[in-house]
Amino acid sequence: MKKFLASLVAISALAGCAGQSLFQPPRQAEPIVLPDSPLPASIAIYIPPDIAEKSTHFAYRYYTFWFPEGELIERTVLRAFSQYFAKVALRELMPQADRAVKIRGFGVMNPLLGSFYVDVIAECYTSEGELLETFKASHVEDADYFYYTPTFEYTYLKAFQRLGSQLAKSEKCAGALRA
Repeated sequence: MKKFLASLVAISALAGCAGQSLFQPPRQAEPIVLPDSPLPASIAIYIPPDIAEKSTHFAYRYYTFWFPEGELIERTVLRAFSQYFAKVALRELMPQADRAVKIRGFGVMNPLLGSFYVDVIAECYTSEGELLETFKASHVEDADYFYYTPTFEYTYLKAFQRLGSQLAKSEKCAGALRA
C-alpha cells in the first residue's frame, strides 16, 4: 500500500513539475491567412491513381461505411488552391502550367476520441518536371458519429489551405511566379 501511495505521489509531483495537467485539450493551430488576391500563376494538380481512386472503410461497433476519399481529395484541393493561385486545374485538363503539384492525402478516423486526422503532402515541380520542394500539412477536426460528409471535407479543406499557403509563400516554388 505504501508503494502504491508513493508512486501516486511521485506521478502527481511530476505532473505538477511540468506545470501542465496530464489531460489537455489539443493545441490550437495557427490561423490560416488567405491572400487578398491569388498569385497570377497556373497550377496543374496531379493526383496519383492510388489516391484518386481511394475508398476508405470505417467501422465502429455497429456502424460501418465506405466513403470515396479520393473524390473528396480532388474536390477540396482544387477549391483550396484556387484561393491562392489564379488558375488551378487537374493535370489532365491543363497539360501546360507554370507549376505542377503532385498531391497525396491520408485521413484517419479515431472513433473513440471522435476525431478525424488528415495529413496532406504536395510536391512542387517545374513545367519541365524538376522537383523544387516538398510540403506537408495536417489538420484535426472533431467528427460527430460518422456524419462524415461535412466534417471530413472541412478537415481536408483546412489541411489543403495550409498547404496552399505554404506553396504561395515558398520562394522556390512560387517566388518566380510573383511577377
